[in-house]
Amino acid sequence: MEQGRSLILTVMPSFSAQRGYGEMVGTSGGRNTRWTASLMLYASVVLISGLGGLLQQATGAPPLVGGAGYAAYFDHQRADILAMRWVDPPRDGLTVEAWVRLVDWHITPALFSYAVYDSSTTPAYDQANELQLYFTPDQQQFFRATSRERCYSVENGQVLRPNCVIVKPREGWTHVATTWDRSTGDVAFYKNGELAFKSTEMVEEGDDRLTSPRAGGVLVVGQEMDGFLSDFDERQSLDAVLDEFRVWDRPLSAAEIQTNMHKVIHTATQHSNTSTDGLHLLWQFDSFEDAQSEEDMSGNGHNAMVGAMPSLKNELLYLTSRGIVKPTRPLRVASRAPVYGGTVVVFASADAPATLVLPAFDREGRPMTAEITRAPSAGSLSSPITDGGPPIATVDTGVPQASEGVFNLTYQLSSPCEGLDVVDSFEYSVVAGGELATATVLIHCLTVESPESQRLVDSSTGKPTTHEIEEDQSTVLILGGVGRDGEPVTVNITALPDRGQLYQVEFEDEEQFYNYADVVYPGREPITGDGAARRVTSDRGIVVYVPELDSAYETSFKYVHLLASGHVSPEAEYKIRVTPMNDAPQLESRTWTSDESSLYSVGEGGELEISLAATDIDSSFSSDMEFAVVGWPTLGKLYQEDGVTLIEERSYVPQISAWGAAIPAYSDQWGASFSSQYSHCSCCNIQKTCPHDCGCTNPSWHAEQALGEPNAYPVYGDNTAGWEPSSENSGTDEFLTVEYLDPVYVSKVSIYEVFNPGAVWRISSAATYMGNATEWSVLWEGEPDPLVPKDARIFSPPLCSDVSQKAKYIRVHLNASAVLGWHVIDAMSLQGSFEYPPGRVSSKAGKLVYKPEPGVHVTGQRRDRLLVTVSDCLATSEPSKVEVALTAPEVTGSMVDNDDKSTADGTASAFAPAQVVQVAMFDTADVSVSVDVSQARQHALAALAILEPGESIGATTVDILPLPDIFSSGPSG
Repeated sequence: MEQGRSLILTVMPSFSAQRGYGEMVGTSGGRNTRWTASLMLYASVVLISGLGGLLQQATGAPPLVGGAGYAAYFDHQRADILAMRWVDPPRDGLTVEAWVRLVDWHITPALFSYAVYDSSTTPAYDQANELQLYFTPDQQQFFRATSRERCYSVENGQVLRPNCVIVKPREGWTHVATTWDRSTGDVAFYKNGELAFKSTEMVEEGDDRLTSPRAGGVLVVGQEMDGFLSDFDERQSLDAVLDEFRVWDRPLSAAEIQTNMHKVIHTATQHSNTSTDGLHLLWQFDSFEDAQSEEDMSGNGHNAMVGAMPSLKNELLYLTSRGIVKPTRPLRVASRAPVYGGTVVVFASADAPATLVLPAFDREGRPMTAEITRAPSAGSLSSPITDGGPPIATVDTGVPQASEGVFNLTYQLSSPCEGLDVVDSFEYSVVAGGELATATVLIHCLTVESPESQRLVDSSTGKPTTHEIEEDQSTVLILGGVGRDGEPVTVNITALPDRGQLYQVEFEDEEQFYNYADVVYPGREPITGDGAARRVTSDRGIVVYVPELDSAYETSFKYVHLLASGHVSPEAEYKIRVTPMNDAPQLESRTWTSDESSLYSVGEGGELEISLAATDIDSSFSSDMEFAVVGWPTLGKLYQEDGVTLIEERSYVPQISAWGAAIPAYSDQWGASFSSQYSHCSCCNIQKTCPHDCGCTNPSWHAEQALGEPNAYPVYGDNTAGWEPSSENSGTDEFLTVEYLDPVYVSKVSIYEVFNPGAVWRISSAATYMGNATEWSVLWEGEPDPLVPKDARIFSPPLCSDVSQKAKYIRVHLNASAVLGWHVIDAMSLQGSFEYPPGRVSSKAGKLVYKPEPGVHVTGQRRDRLLVTVSDCLATSEPSKVEVALTAPEVTGSMVDNDDKSTADGTASAFAPAQVVQVAMFDTADVSVSVDVSQARQHALAALAILEPGESIGATTVDILPLPDIFSSGPSG
């Protein structure tokens, strides 16, 4: 007898472009039969074979009638989550199984994550991966605390286990199951009921796979925790439609997995052939939008919170730039998972017929007949729309017999509806071998929602968040998702941005797993035109936005979702804010020398003043540029502007770190050393540093609490062991001055903020302290940031250091009204060097002096060179090359007396000290170096260094040859 017949309806969209839904392959009678749910304008019911082999045989049981009800769509663009305090996780083994339809495969999601924090032990037990199932399209991993089992399909370029591709792109619905046995430590992975991988290595004693998971932690579905109730990452969250999530308290066999995977488990009214021994948790996602919790249908009370966290703050703290957001509810959609025995869900509207899916399955392969046993009341059913058949108006008319044939069925809602409520229903029954089963079809009103409903919402405004990107940075935007019918939507751009451009996205190989960082779009034309030309080609509705260069602005574009049914969503606006990003200044091309070349020129025996200049398209808190030499010349030396202080050739000087040593004392002459402090002592006012000035015995929040190493950090709170201004939300400029033991050239300042951070807006330094008359140099200046997370932090902004003097005092300014609440600074550390920063040009005007080695000049194409960077104190440029041409001297007359350094005709000679020789480097005809003979060897060797990187000289010998005899006397050779 042919095994397993099913009544399945294939659903087709009204677009001309056909889209694949999914496929399942089974075996029947030695041949493969393939079910492909594809999309066209009509609906049909077909008999298929092949699923019976996956289900346990039964005798005299009724057929399975109905579908999978609803499913949950977890969208990683949002913060969708189910969460539960797990008081009794299985101790001796488990099976976790679910039906998954992957929507976005460019992330690395976790199917579930169970984390534990237990403070009853010493030290506290903190394990984010107590239990976790993590998968990508090329592998699957099961974590049991510090141990894990991995199943790779490809490793080091070699195909190892092809079956480990558990969830594959565009494969539609996939059943995944993972089992773990504590007695042996074995872990097994199943795909569609078939074993894909089972661990074979012996698990050694001490491995966590041989221990029981701890109770009392938090189980989440949809997100992945790297810390207890924290440290989320949207790139590891689930982006899939999920149904029939089940946990068993024992490892199931392959046969047991196959028995139940295709049928809805009804624990209240069990079929005689259904075993639920060991069923620990069952989430079927069959409650609709207003459900506050997901009921555990196993009857064990493991109800989950929907779109909420079991924490006081009810927040998700992401490690990424997303920051802190409120959790969101997964979208409930019609399930198309190949699961039988539940409700059939359809979304319909009055403006077009809806195609229906009426599934039924008989394990014994008996002929099946179906009929409508209760007609809909708010709409009508009709037989094939292809032949214009009459509507089915009464139960007596029924559905044509379909045991061996094909029939079509549509539903038409009689009048318009609003919202998403159930507006109609009907029932159908299927008889097989005299056994009858009935299922209900629920008709929901299809009100097509705006695409904005599938985006993260700003909790303060209730509107989708504006997408922020930094200037000059392209960004990936994900616009698609899944409609209420459970099908992926198509995205169409209806209005292009007025600034910047949108591009279609491309991946190197769409069938493989790639991060969004690996998108390929350069070289493609931007999205332009109208209508279909603006249709996004990516399945997930992915585009790339490329902003205008060197600009900060706000823009937006508009788009719609096209559902599989042909319905079009309302238009949605996607707002983009391009934030300014400080660009490094650029060294200006040389235009300030006396000749017309692009080089500096210096004659023999002279010196050259080099004036560096740079342009900066951005503004900075500092009006000065910082120049630094990072590559030194080989034929000369560099000096500071005074022509005396050598810029030494080195890249590092030792750094020292120090904590605050003292608070400068108040004096009648110089005034206060800090703006204010909170004090319990009446004598400790703004003029007193306390406790030393008035014998105060309660030093809480006094300025001296900021001295030395941190007392409170990293604990967050209004700690008395730090400095706190005297009043909350003060509108005055609060500041604190700290003295350090040794003056240094400052390279870094670290401020330990332990309560309401973000108020610091300026950091200054000084060599000496004279109260209000102190000459302060601004090291950093910026805006207070009220959006800084409420957590202890170390604030170390980039500095614009003053190299004209060493600093012994640091002053920090706070804008206490910009960040509301009290503010506590626990400590301040200073880092710097006793020696001058390497390569730094002291002149704020960028002036330095180049002096060639005595007697050296270079002709031809080679020049001496140095590398220079420029910084605006926030960003540093790439090294730029500055070249120096060493021009040859003019030699007139002949030498008559070396001692008196004069020529025969009485004019001064540039080469009076010695005879001039020429260094000829073989195979380098375009280079010659002239030196005086007394320094010939030194400069000949130096000349070798002027070659470009990677170049070499063919001959290694250097001949020192006399120039033509133009002198009447003097040494030869």
